[in-house]
Amino acid sequence: MDVVYETAKGYFYEIKQKSKKVKTVRIPKKKYKKKQKEDDKNKIKVGDMVKIIVKPYNKKKMVTGKIKKILTKKKNHTRGRKVRLEDGTIGRMVKKLNKNKDR
Repeated sequence: MDVVYETAKGYFYEIKQKSKKVKTVRIPKKKYKKKQKEDDKNKIKVGDMVKIIVKPYNKKKMVTGKIKKILTKKKNHTRGRKVRLEDGTIGRMVKKLNKNKDR
């Protein structure tokens, strides 16, 4: 359960619940707005063009393609969200490509 609410003083309060503990975090408005913009950039959906890295990760083999299925449930992941491309390749997302620019 993540609940975010705004106060009149210019702060957002984010309430996070992990297991039995409830934690309230105070976030200045500027930081929160910046975080929201970054989250919007990283939003992906089925059909988006992305660049992924394929296992073994130390070889750094990159593949570009359209997303067929998103395999990671979390919206943010430290190592990149795992996706399946239309050609069947599975890997972790490195970058979301714009349709016109980043090809």
